Amino acid sequence: MAGDEMDIEQRVFEMLGERKHTPEIAVELGITPEEALPIVLKVIDERGTPNLAAARRAIDHLATIRVV
Repeated sequence: MAGDEMDIEQRVFEMLGERKHTPEIAVELGITPEEALPIVLKVIDERGTPNLAAARRAIDHLATIRVV
């Protein structure tokens, strides 16, 4: 069961990267938006979103640039 939960959370993470909202995520998962919301919030709390992760990497990269 834990593997299924991780697969669902990974898929939610991917859908967040596709800029899908909770109702769209719920439809794809075959559940109600009320059931999807806690999963979406858990993923955002634990992992952020793909776009947020990319922004953090870009900021870290900019911090390493030195101007001479």
